[in-house]
Amino acid sequence: MAKFDVPPTRLQVSGKNGEFEATGRLYLAQPLPPLQKWQFPTNLVHSPFLSFTAARGVSDWLRQQPWAVGLGLNPLPDQLFTWVEPQIPLLTFAALPMANAPAVLPKVAGLVNDALRANPTDSPYFGVAVQSGNNEISVTGMPFAAPFLQARQEPGGEFLFGGFIPQTPRGQTAPPELFARLSQPDLVFYHWEITSERMKVFPQLYQLSFLFTLHRQLEGGTAANNWLKQLTPALGPTVTTATEVSPTELAFSRHAPAGLTAVELVALCSWLEAPNFPGCDLRMQMIRKKHAHPPTVGIPPPMAQHP
Repeated sequence: MAKFDVPPTRLQVSGKNGEFEATGRLYLAQPLPPLQKWQFPTNLVHSPFLSFTAARGVSDWLRQQPWAVGLGLNPLPDQLFTWVEPQIPLLTFAALPMANAPAVLPKVAGLVNDALRANPTDSPYFGVAVQSGNNEISVTGMPFAAPFLQARQEPGGEFLFGGFIPQTPRGQTAPPELFARLSQPDLVFYHWEITSERMKVFPQLYQLSFLFTLHRQLEGGTAANNWLKQLTPALGPTVTTATEVSPTELAFSRHAPAGLTAVELVALCSWLEAPNFPGCDLRMQMIRKKHAHPPTVGIPPPMAQHP
């Protein structure tokens, strides 16, 4: 567990009303920073959505991530919101409250450009470029996706807002019940999803992400993927919460038909199908070949579609 920096944990799992109910405590080596009032991205989150996540007290975690430190952010953001809209797999978005958000964009663009230039011309990144302007950076040249990052002014302050394809205003703003749920003063983490619906769109996003990070994808004919196909119709809502008991102790709970979220289920199956199982090395080796022209990059066939 030390390899994954997981704190000492007490966990109890039981079956109740046809689903798993997990409760427990996390004992942190370093205390959480004082919890700041939620800064909700009011005008960015639209319903309906398949999944919504909110977390605060994340600045210490970000401080340990080299990519975050490389941005030179001061102070680091302390809250994170992510949500997924239905129908299209790439309608996945994230927002972070960030003072002086426009000043962060050139730094992000520089890091992405440096990473792209470090790749050979026969890599999947050939032809991918970064464009900047009007408080936004966007990535062009990727199949099916156009990742973006924007500086946005919201009633709650300035935010960095990003996703895999630009958002067109749709649906209604977030329901009042969601604001009420986040009003709990000691709430640190909240995640809600309709897991069966999330499983219909997440695998395509997963496959695309693994293609561009040069990792092995979960193939459609594997035993693990067939298991997912059979399991998906039985999955319903999954709710996970974590609350602060003290700065070094969190209480958490989860209610879920299968005990795991869509992301965790696909990660579990990728691990089970890893060539070095029980290890989990999914990295693909680049094969260097001389090309008269750079190869065309496409998305391999996705995993078998779930009903």
